[in-house]
Amino acid sequence: MRKSNFALRLQPSLLEELRAIAASEGVALNQLINVAVAEKLSALRTEDYFRERSRQANRFETLRILEKAGTGNPPITGDEIPSAAKRTRAPKRSSLWNAVVGLKPTFGRVPVDPPYLGRVIGPMTRTVADTALLMSIIAVPDTRDHLALPALPTEWPDRPGEVRGLRLGLLTDIGTGLPVDPEISAAVEAAARLLESAGATVEPVAPFLTREMLDGMDRFWRTRAWADIGALPDERRERVLPFILEWAAGGKDLSGAQVFHGFSQMDAMAVAATRALGELDYLLLPTAPIPAYPVQLPAPLNDPADPFGHIVTSLPFNMSGQPAVAINCGYTSGGLPIGLQIVGHRFDDPGVLRLASGYEQMRPPQRPWPAV
Repeated sequence: MRKSNFALRLQPSLLEELRAIAASEGVALNQLINVAVAEKLSALRTEDYFRERSRQANRFETLRILEKAGTGNPPITGDEIPSAAKRTRAPKRSSLWNAVVGLKPTFGRVPVDPPYLGRVIGPMTRTVADTALLMSIIAVPDTRDHLALPALPTEWPDRPGEVRGLRLGLLTDIGTGLPVDPEISAAVEAAARLLESAGATVEPVAPFLTREMLDGMDRFWRTRAWADIGALPDERRERVLPFILEWAAGGKDLSGAQVFHGFSQMDAMAVAATRALGELDYLLLPTAPIPAYPVQLPAPLNDPADPFGHIVTSLPFNMSGQPAVAINCGYTSGGLPIGLQIVGHRFDDPGVLRLASGYEQMRPPQRPWPAV
């Protein structure tokens, strides 16, 4: 198999700073880098990376992106990565809360080093077309990810797909977690009606996520986190966000049977999510049950005992490995973006993008982007 160069090149000083931040926040280094790269490509100097990937993709389109991003420019004021001493928590950067397009590809579609079940990275862009273009560059197998998929045998879509004739499932209640905000439900249902008016068939889908699944994953993740945090020297552990420290400590005394049962809920979620889609073409549901919450909070309830109620509409599809795209479908009365999530069958990444692109063309006018 051809060896692929998938290196992310960072200045040594920047890499050390990122490591310190990741340790203080209790997250993996690659997770922190993924968030930063997705939104600030030029600030993190990924030019060399994109030039390498462009040799295996559409070179002229790739170079157009690089020229647009700029070369060697300093970050705009406010975009700098703060020092570990000044940083208090990782920022909320999700696509749905910023009204942009975000794709979680099929598990293994974009190589990750190191790979892990449920660990998926994908682009966040302003348009579906840009997401597809970026996927044509980064969705190339790499031998360092032993779970990476082969390259997509077809081209990434550059235009909307046909909506007429599609069977869509509408899921407004996942079954557990935080209740879906009425404004979010209304916006997602309006998006479904819009697609229905374009010729799709929309059917209700029953809730499938259980509290046992969510709590089991919570226990497993606590234990996994404590295995890392508990091994830190005292002076480094003191820099971990107190919320994360308290949450992870809940896993240090769990029995092997409890941890194994928690781990097994990963597969239980995957089975339930796959069956929910069944013979339908795509699922429509909220990207999150609530709008953006105060950035100062580590989680909406600020309760380490109940940390995951806001991720229940997206978590199952991380576990199942199904592709899912988030696209803005409206705004709350307070002006906050609302995300519509489109979930497809495994390996149908182009399909979810084609449907998202079709919706993008027919959705109500969007508010202008903030001036920078």
